Amino acid sequence: MACKDLFHSIKLENAKTGAGVDTSGFSSITFGIVSTGTAKVNLIEGDTAEKLTDVSIEDYLGEPLDTKGAGLTKIGYRGNKRFVGVKITGDATAMAILGHADLEPVE
Repeated sequence: MACKDLFHSIKLENAKTGAGVDTSGFSSITFGIVSTGTAKVNLIEGDTAEKLTDVSIEDYLGEPLDTKGAGLTKIGYRGNKRFVGVKITGDATAMAILGHADLEPVE
């Protein structure tokens, strides 16, 4: 039975391919990925939003997505960069879920 409040502990952000999501004020980020066909999704990171590089495989929670069909999955990040994003090739969209907020409730 679900009886704990997650609603006020997370923040959702649209994750556009190639753009970084600012994780300031949060200690974790996970991406929800919806693919509608062939898609490849990798994580990118950086100290600034303007200079993002590929995330090392050691900093993935889960694996980079490489699919040939429709589906829903998640990819987490355990690195230490402030800006984290996705690089999407193909038919997929992503949502960033920021968690472990420094201050709650999250608006």
